[in-house]
Amino acid sequence: MVTFLMTVIAAGVGAYLSTYLREKGKNLATKVSRTATIGRFRRSDDPRGVESVDDCHCVTR
Repeated sequence: MVTFLMTVIAAGVGAYLSTYLREKGKNLATKVSRTATIGRFRRSDDPRGVESVDDCHCVTR
């Protein structure tokens, strides 16, 4: 009887932790995605942007 109860409790805790960690992972992925998106917009509005063609490192000479 004790073994059965321990098994049921362990299964319940495992199911709860699985769901909890899955949701935490989704939230973290959303936060990282949001941070990356905000970073892209912030860089495009950066006042220190390319001021001349000479400043652009993507131009080959």
